[in-house]
This record gives sequence, structure tokens and C-alpha cells, in this order.
Amino acid sequence: MIKDSQVKPSIDPLSIADTQFHHQELLSEDEQKAQLNNSSMAHFKIIDILGKGGMGAVYKAKDLALERYVAIKTLRISSTEQPLILAEAKTISKLNHPNIVTIYDIARDGDANFIVMEWVDGNPLNTVIPSQGMALNKVLDYAKQMVAALACAHQQQIIHHDIKPQNIMLDVNGRIKILDFGISALVEPEAPSVEQVKPQQQSLTPALAIAGSPQYMSPEKIQGLASDTRSDLFSLGIVLYEMLTGVKPFLGLNIKQITQAISHGKYTPLAELKPQLPPELIAVVDKLLQKAPAERYQTAKALGQDIDAIAEKINHKKNWWQQQHWLTQAFLLLPIIAILGWSIRSVLFPPSTQDLIARQLVESKKVNVQGYKKAIITLKKG
Repeated sequence: MIKDSQVKPSIDPLSIADTQFHHQELLSEDEQKAQLNNSSMAHFKIIDILGKGGMGAVYKAKDLALERYVAIKTLRISSTEQPLILAEAKTISKLNHPNIVTIYDIARDGDANFIVMEWVDGNPLNTVIPSQGMALNKVLDYAKQMVAALACAHQQQIIHHDIKPQNIMLDVNGRIKILDFGISALVEPEAPSVEQVKPQQQSLTPALAIAGSPQYMSPEKIQGLASDTRSDLFSLGIVLYEMLTGVKPFLGLNIKQITQAISHGKYTPLAELKPQLPPELIAVVDKLLQKAPAERYQTAKALGQDIDAIAEKINHKKNWWQQQHWLTQAFLLLPIIAILGWSIRSVLFPPSTQDLIARQLVESKKVNVQGYKKAIITLKKG
């Protein structure tokens, strides 16, 4: 969901669409548009194609009945997968949160499935992160919104499975909108849990067999193990690291090196790249990037509480003057007030005015003395 003026869609070789559905033939753009126009979705006018992959495509469209812009995602799935996927999609559509893209409708026509979603006028987060990282106040603001969205979904047992900047929109009003909640989970094969697999059996899953985006995956997902809400939090930790520094924490020349770095927890500590950051925030990111799920934040709610506390401390941090006792402030202000008073005296009463006043006072005294003498003489004569 990006603006028309942005980069045109291209096939992402690491996307879920291509890794999970490479065996299926995708209809041409014209065929998909024709299918939309000839189905129960005919009241939508296709405006542009925003992206495509092996699983389907995403279009910007206008709802002619409600006169609003929407995004339509087409899903190319087998008939046996349709009931489960549509049931999961309906569950996801119940999410109602200002930081989650709303799903308006789910439809099926023949072997084509459509998800009609809220259109977001904005840009993906990855396009607005500068090379040196974002300002701290913006990171905290956006982080609070992302965590709130995850907390809402996790409370309903819905996992995103593919948290990354490309799935996080920043609209024109500065509001975060998370896209594709649970979409990757709809096509992700079942996997054993961490507890079900012995350490010696935990080998790296080939990159192209993984559902999601390798650079933002948790170690358990890379190993092909079942993941829970803590996997989303690990991915969020990668996003926060990138927002703060402008670079991803886990690097490599290829996918294998990247996944190995994630699995072994090898990354440059945030404190080395940005030592000026608040220690509390560095600790939050480090905790999110722990290899073992048990050592991370266990809930988005707990994470949100820590981020709120950091933001509150930064926004209301007292400067040196505010930290001083009122008596100390009064003592320090006295000389300043005296200097200001003397300066104001010079401004209000310049030397010429002061001399005039002095002469008037002298003359006044002379007049008073003369008047007093005359009064004495008069009394003596009387």
C-alpha cells in the first residue's frame, strides 16, 4: 500500500508468495483484472498494481459503491487450502485498532480469493529511515504505536509472523499502520515447537523454505520451529535497531550468513553504534534481540510499559535549573535582579533626567528656606 508515485512493484525473491507458492502459475495482470471485473468484485475499479508475487497481487482500487479507495490483495491458493485460509483471514479481520490496517471484506470467486483492505496514504517505514537513523523522539513515538498494535493482536492470539519496515506504513498524519497481520501465517506450514526439538536437531532451515523475510526473522523461525508472540517481538527489536541506527543488526553477504548471524546472536551492540542513546532504551533493544524466547520480553504489554516509561523520562527530563532547590534558585536570582534593577534605572532615568531632577530638588529646597525666613521675619514684626 504505497503511493502511485512510488517505485513500481517487482517480484521479491524472498517473499512468502514466491517461497511457498512457486509451483503455482500466476495469472497475468490483465487476467487478474478481468477476473476482478467479472466477479462479485466488479464494483471495484482497479487503479494500479502495487505489488505481485507467486501467491497473488495487490491492487489499489476504488470502491464505487462506498466511494473510497481500498487495497485489494488476491490470493492464489489451492481448493484444499481455501477453507482454512479464509477462516483465518476472517479471524484477522476482527482486529480493530488504529495502528492496524483494517480488513473490510473477504471474498472468493472460483479459485480466486480477495481480501479488501484499508488504503493507507503514506509510505512504508523502510523508505523514511535515514542512513544515520531516526530522531529519538520519533523512534519512541512510532515504537509505542507498533507495540500497541502488537499487544492488541497478541491478546487475541494473532501473530503477525512477518514484522519488517516494509509491512509498517507511516501515513501522512504520522500514524503507524501495520499491514498483512497474519497473512504469512496463513500459508506457513506447521512446525515443531522449540521444546519438541533437541539441540542437536536444530539445524538451519534452507533460506528459501522459510516463510517470511530472513533479515527480520527470529532464530526459532529460521530453525523451522514453531513460533509464538515472542517471535514478533524479536522482529520488532530488529526494526527498532534499524530505526535507531539506520542499519540492520544482523548482516551478511548472503542469506545463509544472515540467518547464521541471527541464530548465533552475532550483531554489533547498539551501545557501540549509538552510545549517546539512553541506557534504558539500549537495554530494551538488547532484551528484544535475545536468542532464547524465554529471555526476551514475554508480552508486548510489558514491552510497552518500559517504552512508555523511557518516553516519559525523556520528555519530562529536568534540566540543571529545574533540579535546584527553590532557596538555591532565589539566592542565584538576587544578583541578577539587582543588575537588572540598576540597568532599568539607567534606562528609565538617563543622566540628563537625573540632573534635572537633582536641580529641581535643590531649587525646591532654596524656595523652602527662603519661605521659612520670610515667615520668621513676619512673625517678629508682628
